[in-house]
Amino acid sequence: MVSLTKGNWFAYQYTVAVSGRPQGEIAIERYVIKEIDGDKVILARDLNNGTPETVEGNLSYGTCVFDYSRLEKRGSDNMKTSFGSMYVTIYEKEFGDEGERIFIGKDNIAFRVINTRKTENGLYTETRELCWSDVKL
Repeated sequence: MVSLTKGNWFAYQYTVAVSGRPQGEIAIERYVIKEIDGDKVILARDLNNGTPETVEGNLSYGTCVFDYSRLEKRGSDNMKTSFGSMYVTIYEKEFGDEGERIFIGKDNIAFRVINTRKTENGLYTETRELCWSDVKL
């Protein structure tokens, strides 16, 4: 069982695509736990080591950041990750022109997060793939 504490961090490879075509460079989105108060978690989020912003999370969210409580469980699978093969539960839901899919592994770790939105230019997709962490997974 992973016990998250102040100072733990998670880094996600962040990509954007429109109709399957990559847009821009791959970025690294990093979350650092700054404070845990009960279930409430305060994190610093930065993109490519830029200026951090404060975000509020919860211990019940995937990696304390990604709220999947409004999504529906769709199944499970073994998925290849930067940490080896992981058994994950897949949660997803469509909300009109938007959709979200989150792959949650043991200890409530979000290994992949996919957000989609239909636009006039095609399907806009943001993907976050967990690639590094100081937590042993």
